[in-house]
Amino acid sequence: MFTSQLSVLYISFILSIPILVSGIWLLIQSKETKCELVYLEVPLICCGLILLIVSALGVLGALLRQEWLVFVYWLVMRVTLWLLFGVTIWGLVVSNHGGGEVIKGSGFKEYKLETYHHWSKQQIHVENKWNDIKKCLQKRNVCESLSKEENLSPKQFYLQHLSAVQYGCYKPPTQCGLVYKSSTRYDSPVSFTSSNPNCTIWTNANLCLDCDSCKAGVLENMRIDWRLVGKISIICVVVLILI
Repeated sequence: MFTSQLSVLYISFILSIPILVSGIWLLIQSKETKCELVYLEVPLICCGLILLIVSALGVLGALLRQEWLVFVYWLVMRVTLWLLFGVTIWGLVVSNHGGGEVIKGSGFKEYKLETYHHWSKQQIHVENKWNDIKKCLQKRNVCESLSKEENLSPKQFYLQHLSAVQYGCYKPPTQCGLVYKSSTRYDSPVSFTSSNPNCTIWTNANLCLDCDSCKAGVLENMRIDWRLVGKISIICVVVLILI
């Protein structure tokens, strides 16, 4: 009985580590490289840290035969796991929207803001939030690789493995009908009009940083990261609930 209880405690301690690491990784991704919104990271880190600490206390309690420590472990563990389960499911539901649309004949995707979850769109429109993200994109030189490839032909450009943000923020929407001149320069065709408001926002100087397609690109990066972390977390949580 003691050996089996100790084994469960060790397993819960080990499984709390990927949850904590996932939250830290997501925070680093959002802040240092991808300029994303920070929401899922905080509860993941908090829950992972709590699970790690109470698991360690549980192991200590079992080794010292202190039943009250083991009781505290089981109580805190169950409450935290169900909270984490709820947060993870919510993250998976939110990240189930979007994904981009493949443009026929080009091989790349365009991302439309209206296809993303209502909650995500609300967050990105919070006052000053987008300005902060835009400054981050400029500071991180997210599109630096494009500016170095000025002589690419249209075919070569579309074969580049660009991120959702690079496609959304540094290329005008296909619907605008702008003529490709270089990786960061497009010309307007004579007497062309479009109902897409992003077409009037694009400029060769400021690119499409204020376009809905750019906001969608940021949400797409967040969606991909959330789904990856969500899958890892849900597996760990389910195993921890069942043991």
